Amino acid sequence: GRSITSPKSWQWLFLIYGIISVFFGLFVIWYMPDSPMRAKFFSEADKTLMVERVFLSWNAPRYFIAFATHMGCYTLLVLVLIFFRWYLIRENRKRDELAAAGVPEAADDQLVHAFEDMTDRENPNFRYVY
Repeated sequence: GRSITSPKSWQWLFLIYGIISVFFGLFVIWYMPDSPMRAKFFSEADKTLMVERVFLSWNAPRYFIAFATHMGCYTLLVLVLIFFRWYLIRENRKRDELAAAGVPEAADDQLVHAFEDMTDRENPNFRYVY
């Protein structure tokens, strides 16, 4: 029989993929260069172009424009994620309203269409997870 303490198959997958992810993350941290000038995968012209356009010489030593550009991109990313969550919540509410109104395709309690080859737009019973 199976021991109580032995991991189940999904737990093995969790451990294996977790270990692979950790080692890959450490490899990327070790391998990735900390500036464009140290990157081996860019040509010299690419390196020079990146440094000249992001780290402007007249902006030294603080490089406020480069810092503000990075912060602006991160802020935009967070705003896009917030918008996307709002959009998914709105779509789920629309589909819940359809189900409450008695639309048979949207109120599929038996999951008849759950494994059919339909996209999220085609299947009114589909709910987004966020």
